[in-house]
Amino acid sequence: MRIPVEHSLSGNFWLATNEGRKVPGNLTVRDGGSIELEILEAFNETGNALFDDQELPRICGLVEKEGFVTLENCFFTSSMHSFGVPAKSVIHVGQLICGVAYEKNEQILLNSFCFSVEGLDEWIGLSGISTQYHENCSEMDIKFRQINKVQYVLPSEMKLEIAYSYNLPGPPYWRETTIKQKAHLVIKSETPRQLSEFQGVVHRITNLLSLAIDETVAVDEASYTSESITDELASGKLIPRQIKLIYPSISFLQSPPRINFRSMLFRLKNIKDFNRTLKNWFEAYDVVWPSLGLYFNSRLQPNKYNEGKFLALAQGVESLHRRSADETHFADAEFDELVETLIETCPDTYKEWLKGKMTYANEIPLRKRLTRVMKPFQRHFGNAKSRSSLIAKIVDTRNYFTHWDESLKSKAASSGQLYGICLKLEAMLQLSFLAILGFDEDEIDAIVKNNHRLSQKLRL
Repeated sequence: MRIPVEHSLSGNFWLATNEGRKVPGNLTVRDGGSIELEILEAFNETGNALFDDQELPRICGLVEKEGFVTLENCFFTSSMHSFGVPAKSVIHVGQLICGVAYEKNEQILLNSFCFSVEGLDEWIGLSGISTQYHENCSEMDIKFRQINKVQYVLPSEMKLEIAYSYNLPGPPYWRETTIKQKAHLVIKSETPRQLSEFQGVVHRITNLLSLAIDETVAVDEASYTSESITDELASGKLIPRQIKLIYPSISFLQSPPRINFRSMLFRLKNIKDFNRTLKNWFEAYDVVWPSLGLYFNSRLQPNKYNEGKFLALAQGVESLHRRSADETHFADAEFDELVETLIETCPDTYKEWLKGKMTYANEIPLRKRLTRVMKPFQRHFGNAKSRSSLIAKIVDTRNYFTHWDESLKSKAASSGQLYGICLKLEAMLQLSFLAILGFDEDEIDAIVKNNHRLSQKLRL
């Protein structure tokens, strides 16, 4: 998670299994969602801070500003037991839940999960704030109109809602006025579900937005509600309590991304049917995830176009075709018969060696996989000669960097060529992901034409 300012929370903490033993401590939250608890006393009466496996059960606390908190997935990173002086221990915290202290065996069940992602407002591109200048700019009107929520369908009978929060001015407002709008995504379920199930959906949606925004973006706010946890208003009405959640991002850049709607691969307005796009994304996610993971990991250090980046992208394209197509040299039955014949006629000394060699012998080579992946978009990769040359250079370079065979060095791409080839592979994956999401040929052509960053990759 993006935490703009590192902050500390002091308070008392206890194990959910031993509420009677409270110890003072300091909770530190850092950018990226890294959370650390430092305590100066032991959680047990013996004064021994150590546990046999260094893992801790659920920890609860009462801290300044946030009130009750629950700390999940905790373990010691360092601990020290001293005689006559306080024992200082540092505990890694996997998740920080603010607003409630769960009991030791209480399940964390949710009905809704609200979160925001870097660049979400720019990606949606809607504003309820408008301004109008009058003649000579001596007078100006500022108007605010609340944007209606929009709901979409997710798998497993869940729903996704685009909602907005607003900070509106209050008196005295005659010297200055501020109106702030922020978009949020809300995942809803009528049936209570585990927190981990909601987080899995959040991760997939965040990756979709990273692909669309063309930057590695992170969640910057997260909270949830449960029908079993409510607050009572002065009127006596019960409303769900907003429970804040902080947890570490899987993919995270230390520097916040530079959000520019002109550089985005596509925006919400470019999608004809967002329900269909979500359906396609979730259905294909498990198939494309290895390629998507390699693609995102290659972009975590965007200015380093090195051998590792190239190998990750080449493997991403290869994996994408292998997992989405079942093309082989021979039909399965024919290949099995061939293998059986070869093993029967092979001397006993070499049979085990031959079996190992035949494990992937029916797989088509990288050259053919690259050709298949490129084919739907070949109009964007130059003429036939250019495409053939690019594919040959990718294959030779991959073989050289994999085996470091000096005889292949002259065929491999130079350091200068590697930059352009990496961009071409990135573009190949981006175009493939667009097709998987449901963009047709004309829509993809329009994206290439209007997206300077993508068109530059294809021109290099």
